[in-house]
Amino acid sequence: MKRIVFTNLFFLFAFALLFQSCSKDSKDMPQPETPNEKGKLQSDIVGKWIIQSSSGRTTADEAFLEFLSDSTFLVYNVSQTLATGKFNAISATEISLDKFGSIKEIKISQDKISLKLTYSAKTLTITANKSAAVDTSDKTKLLSHLWSLTADQDGASILTNNSQWEKPVDKVTFLFTSSGTYLAQIFSKGEVFESQTINWKWHSTKSDRLVFWTMGSTLNEERDYVIIRELTTSTLKTLEYHKDDNGVDQPANYVFKRL
Repeated sequence: MKRIVFTNLFFLFAFALLFQSCSKDSKDMPQPETPNEKGKLQSDIVGKWIIQSSSGRTTADEAFLEFLSDSTFLVYNVSQTLATGKFNAISATEISLDKFGSIKEIKISQDKISLKLTYSAKTLTITANKSAAVDTSDKTKLLSHLWSLTADQDGASILTNNSQWEKPVDKVTFLFTSSGTYLAQIFSKGEVFESQTINWKWHSTKSDRLVFWTMGSTLNEERDYVIIRELTTSTLKTLEYHKDDNGVDQPANYVFKRL
């Protein structure tokens, strides 16, 4: 009987040692990232982040990083040119920026973010604040997409009158984001050769129009606006006024299709 009890105690003791050893080993081993952690970062980083400080960046002009829910990213005024593409969270603290570069050591606390951005063999330590959304209305949700100019109405003069451009134009796109970014890009043979990034929001008193202004400038609602003639899930029709050679405002009607 004593031998059986002793044997049982021995096995219990050995099992306890084995359990402690396994527990210690599991604590020492790095825990694998879970898909939920990556998905959380992919979601949490969505928005427009206005850069407050950046080591190694010389310009004082406004710069931002923006991440959209469809995985599109914009890096504005950080490098020499606007960078855009698709982003993908590859860990709980790291994001791949397509062919542009990567972001590591991401820390998000409410409306503030800190990170290290690497591109073209450069690494910048950045802090940024999240910009407020334009609003959450259905109208904003409808507009906040990528649109392509068609040849309907006055669009033909832009797409076919190549004398005003240095290259033949085959596509013009406009991207509106719910964070207030308005990106226009002109393509020739599938490549962007001209782009402009400005701000937008809805007119404060006139519901049929949006207003726009360049980074660092003062908004003039009565001068810089676009009238929305029609806005659906597939079509955007606008009315703008452009001054002719005599300084007289001339109307221009454009039709866009959603991409």
